[in-house]
Amino acid sequence: MMQKFHVMLNPGDKVRDRFRVERKIGGGAFGTVYLVSDDMRPLMKWALKEITEMDLPEEERRDAVHLFTREAEILRSLNHPGLPQILDFFSENDSHYLVMEYIEGKTLEEIMKDRSAAFPHLEVLPWALQICEILKYLHGIKPEPVIFRDLKPSNIMVGSDGRLRLIDFGIARYFSPRKTKDTFFLGTPGFSPPEQYGRGQSDARSDIFALGATLYYLLSRAEMEKYSIKFPPLNTVAPGIPEWLEKIVMRCLSVNPGERYQSVPTLLEDLRNRQFSVDEKEGDQAASSGQAGGLQSSQMSRIAWVAIAIVIAFVITLAFPPAGCLWVLIGAIYLFVSMKGCEKVLIIAAICMLAAILLPNFLRSPQQGRLTGCKSNLKNIGTALEMYSTDNAGQYPRKLSEITPNYLLTLPTCTQAGKVTYEYNVSKKLDYYTTWCNGYYHRECGVPNYPQYDSVNGLIEKPCQ
Repeated sequence: MMQKFHVMLNPGDKVRDRFRVERKIGGGAFGTVYLVSDDMRPLMKWALKEITEMDLPEEERRDAVHLFTREAEILRSLNHPGLPQILDFFSENDSHYLVMEYIEGKTLEEIMKDRSAAFPHLEVLPWALQICEILKYLHGIKPEPVIFRDLKPSNIMVGSDGRLRLIDFGIARYFSPRKTKDTFFLGTPGFSPPEQYGRGQSDARSDIFALGATLYYLLSRAEMEKYSIKFPPLNTVAPGIPEWLEKIVMRCLSVNPGERYQSVPTLLEDLRNRQFSVDEKEGDQAASSGQAGGLQSSQMSRIAWVAIAIVIAFVITLAFPPAGCLWVLIGAIYLFVSMKGCEKVLIIAAICMLAAILLPNFLRSPQQGRLTGCKSNLKNIGTALEMYSTDNAGQYPRKLSEITPNYLLTLPTCTQAGKVTYEYNVSKKLDYYTTWCNGYYHRECGVPNYPQYDSVNGLIEKPCQ
């Protein structure tokens, strides 16, 4: 049986006896977008998005129409300057139409193609802040946050006014805490996190991963598809990027959602503070240089020597506790006698603060050394398990040993001279796991000891129950 195809709209055609087609402006596998005018609002231009069922393969038709309808429902409920305004949504015969605000401008992907190099970080940073503000709005919608799920340069439009807008809500969804997995495994390789491919439900942290991938691309011009979900450090592909910015981007790109930023407001705060910290530091330096005459050189010298003595005392405390504590006591008495006014209060407060910080660490330092090694090993094993899952349709191995040697050269041992090893539990469906180390410094109990590492929350640290 010959398949029928819908005839594409031409300039001058009218839809719903109201929207006049001017020209085609875009399209994809599931629809076409036209620039139209509205007889009821002749001074404004709109984008008409059309999806026609007869143009789609029968096996894809139901899902495509569902996603298109959900896009319309979500957009109609939103109101933010970073999102397109919706005018109308309707169906005629076998076609479905969405009329939305026409945004004149270029996508970040189009702007990148017009360049011969990546963007400087000072140009990317304001974009990052704008995107964060839009995501903050989406994730803050009650009772169910909206997860965009397809954040990438080609879905970010830079308008003629310089303002960013998110476009194409085709696979956006409402977050439901009752679900454990997404219904549709959709996304863009290189920009979508692993949980969008069948390993869990996408949430706010999924959009944070995609934002990290977008910033990675804009700052490096890297070929994102070849990295999939495991990215090399940003400074290896984009030398000269500030260290603080690299750390922010790479945290966003953590394979395990539990190791990413857990909310956009936290990420936004880091971006804002890091962006302006250089200016604030320079301002503080300028102010302090203008007030330097307020401190006499003898005072500064005395405080410097006292600071050195405090550092030496605490180093000795860590190596030889009794002798170090005696040094601290003698130093405190000397300072109390020799210092005057605010100097005395300042130095004594500093000693008390350092003592409160360092002494507890000293008391538990032997255990902490082993615990740090355990955490590092757990993270390496977790990364190897996620890489295994990427190559095996979202499934995790039945045994921990299956990740060697292709994903991890050898399984590490715990810190008791190799006498204990890491243990592993995986669900019957092989869709989530937990791994831990039964080292001698853990409490014994009937459930996996802590710290442990799982496929949903990453590293978990709490007392063994």
